Amino acid sequence: MSDFKVNKNAYSDLNSFVLFSTSACHLCEEAVLVLSDLNQQMLVLAGGQGFSISGERVFAVNEFDISVDDELIKAYGKRIPVLIFSKDKSELAWPFDIQQAYEFIAPKLVF
Repeated sequence: MSDFKVNKNAYSDLNSFVLFSTSACHLCEEAVLVLSDLNQQMLVLAGGQGFSISGERVFAVNEFDISVDDELIKAYGKRIPVLIFSKDKSELAWPFDIQQAYEFIAPKLVF
């Protein structure tokens, strides 16, 4: 696994996404791996194209455990993991592969 980290603390970032999940969710763990792989591939591609990326990520993923909120459990409990773009609240629900994640994430990125 790469150095990609899922930040479990919410923060504001132009290229920030939230992954709704819960503990002991193997599908959520798989989603994190897909997103980690995508981030690494995008870093390599950006570097090869001469883009200057600060830090070790192209986008941030803030994991949020929905079990702390009854409304979120009701809305997302059977759908997690769900990746949400923080700025416009658009969603990508599981199952998704690296290509689908790329097609969801890439158009939203600001450099």
